[in-house]
Amino acid sequence: MSDARRGLGRGLASIIPLAPVAAASVDTESIESTVERLVRLGFDLLESVAPVALCGYLHRADGAGPRLAARGAVDAEDLFDLARSLSDALDDPRARSVLIVGGRPAISLRTEGPRSHGVHVVVPAEGWFEGPALVLAEAVCRSIGEACHLLESQGAPGAEDPRTRGAGRTGGDAR
Repeated sequence: MSDARRGLGRGLASIIPLAPVAAASVDTESIESTVERLVRLGFDLLESVAPVALCGYLHRADGAGPRLAARGAVDAEDLFDLARSLSDALDDPRARSVLIVGGRPAISLRTEGPRSHGVHVVVPAEGWFEGPALVLAEAVCRSIGEACHLLESQGAPGAEDPRTRGAGRTGGDAR
């Protein structure tokens, strides 16, 4: 039997019929409101992990303007400083950095998705995060960022169906 008859080299969808991906019908407003809600819930979780004076998240999806969320006891100057710090950190290639926001040390964590980028900045209430609090704060920020990017990737024009990712590859290393 020839390779073409057995399906080698033809995508998985040509061999096993798949139901249409529902995510293709997700509208942008629904994604944006879900991302905003997820970020607010992430702030709640951050505050339960460690005392936080100020936290912010800047999210930028391809083809859309940046969206800023912030929480904490801030005045207008601190909010401006936070927005500037978030914007600078979003363009910084480092995934993690320490910076100064409102005269206080803060941690910055950057995350990337297939069609969006985000950065969290967290200012501890006092001093610096110690041991487990730092690890947990970073894990919360990373998880919320990754979840936001996953949401943004749903229904993206030309997005690859995750059920068939890599199925059409033949030969060589199938990573």
